[in-house]
Order: sequence, then structure tokens, then C-alpha cells
Amino acid sequence: NNLEGCFEGLQIGDFQEGLVSGNRIGNSGDCGILAGGHLADVAVTDNTIDGASIGIALDGVFGSDNAVFSENTIRNTADAGSFARASEGAVISRNYLEPAGGVGLDISESSALTISENVVAGRPTEGIIIDNSPKNSLTSNILEATPIGISLIRPKGQPGSFGNKILNNVVNSTQPVLFQILDVVGNETGNPEFDTMPFTPSPMTPAL
Repeated sequence: NNLEGCFEGLQIGDFQEGLVSGNRIGNSGDCGILAGGHLADVAVTDNTIDGASIGIALDGVFGSDNAVFSENTIRNTADAGSFARASEGAVISRNYLEPAGGVGLDISESSALTISENVVAGRPTEGIIIDNSPKNSLTSNILEATPIGISLIRPKGQPGSFGNKILNNVVNSTQPVLFQILDVVGNETGNPEFDTMPFTPSPMTPAL
């Protein structure tokens, strides 16, 4: 399918035993592909998304059973090549992300995601953001020359991004890893607080 100029190219929700493949989605107003709900034995693979706010978004994907987003080519996104919010258990692997700005992979309040062998190129300000998201696996990703490679965020008063496995990634960035403690959510006058980077939390330091 060739989907041009739609607000959202494709929506996938509560989907089982499905294949979404070989589609070209251009100049979406919001998301190229938006997935949510329970996905079981679903493959979203070999799609091309060129021009969108977010290329592939996982919004409330839960109880995932073999939900795989792989080998997609995503270019010219404004906010994120791929975004996951309040999602769990999916696999995001072997995608090529070339954002025009924003973030390569933005993971927010999500857990147990497998993020592996993705390439983030283009001009994002950050390669991967892990925001208040525990127990994810980030392995063998390649992050090209971004100002910040991997950002781990803990909003004040929240559990934070703990228990993540970060292994064998290639990061070509000014700051390969950045730990952030953000001010109270909704306080627009509050600036982010940056800890010394990189560092290993001591036994007396709250883990991010």
C-alpha cells in the first residue's frame, strides 16, 4: 500500500496473527504507524516511513506475545523515529532510523521491551531516551553522531529507569550516556538537573 498525506498512515490495535509489511507511508501529520492494545504474533516489518511527527508509535501496547517491529526504514521524523509509551514486552529490532530532529528512539513509562540492532542516524538531538522505564534491554544498537547517545531519566518522585540492560551498543556522541533527574512534572519553570556524567551510583546514591 502507498499511503500519502494521512494524519496517521496505519493503526493497529488488539491485533492477532497479523503481518504489516511492504507499505510506503509518506508525509503523515502524526504517526506513520500507530500500535496499541494487545498484540499477539504480530510482525510489523519492511515498511518505509518518510515524513511524520513519529515514525512508529507504540501507545499502550500491553501483554505483548511475539509482537515484533523490525527492519523498517524511517526517515525525516520531527519528534521521534520510534516512540513507546506505557507499553511492555514488544521487540523493536533492526530498524533504520534517520530523524530530521527530536529523538531516535523515545521510550517512556514502558518495560520489558527488547531494543536491539537498530541504527540511529540523521540529525536527532538524542539517540535513545529511557524515561521512567524499567527492565528494558538495549543491545547492539548503533547510534551515530548525536549530541547525546543514551539518556536515562528519573522524574522526581518516580521510580525511574532502573534495571535496564545496556550492552554492546556503539555510541558516537559527545555525551555517550547522560543521567537526568527531572524537576516536578508540570513545573514549566523548573530546569533539568544533570548529575556528573558518566558515573556509577554509589550505595548511598539513589539508582536511576
